[in-house]
Amino acid sequence: MYLAGSAIVHAPSLLPNGFMISLRGMASYDGITAGGGADLVLDFKTLRWYGGLTGEIGLNPSSIFRSQRKLNPFKGLGISAGPIFNMYSVSDLSGAGMTATLPIESMHLLPSAWLPRGAWGLLSQMTKNNLNGRGYFTSFSVSSSGPVVWEVGKGDVFSWTTTKSSEFVPIVEGFQEFGQRVADLMNRVSLSGPRDALESIVNEIGP
Repeated sequence: MYLAGSAIVHAPSLLPNGFMISLRGMASYDGITAGGGADLVLDFKTLRWYGGLTGEIGLNPSSIFRSQRKLNPFKGLGISAGPIFNMYSVSDLSGAGMTATLPIESMHLLPSAWLPRGAWGLLSQMTKNNLNGRGYFTSFSVSSSGPVVWEVGKGDVFSWTTTKSSEFVPIVEGFQEFGQRVADLMNRVSLSGPRDALESIVNEIGP
């Protein structure tokens, strides 16, 4: 979050340069989470839509609870959206990055998470919210090239992940190719186990 705030503050303009819609499927178990999905980006400079693929791996503390473990990344796909800051071109979003995701409804419990019973109380509340279909999350993503994405989505999620994004292609010209890549990736992941699914995502995104 500090890196995201610093990048926005030091950007030439505090106004957003684009808008992102993200679709994610994540598998989580014993505190570890991994997965990926597709991103749609509207570049405010060109007013054109672009599409790319993103993979993630990191920590999800709530998955220490059995009810929060999820090995099928397509069970409960998540969608989020928000503005992009400090982006000169869509290509800046490609490559490595980091994402911090915080639970909005349970955020008031975060300061007490450092206390002996505070962390357990936070995770327990998040589990209850997820089981009851309540809560929203906010995420802050920082790309290695500088752009910052601030998104909001449905669900009580608390995680830190490292990300890797592919090149973004224009949706109009590359719609058929992009759609086929997403369909092929989803088919491979749905027919494989968690480890093979993650390998498929990494291979599709590229080096």
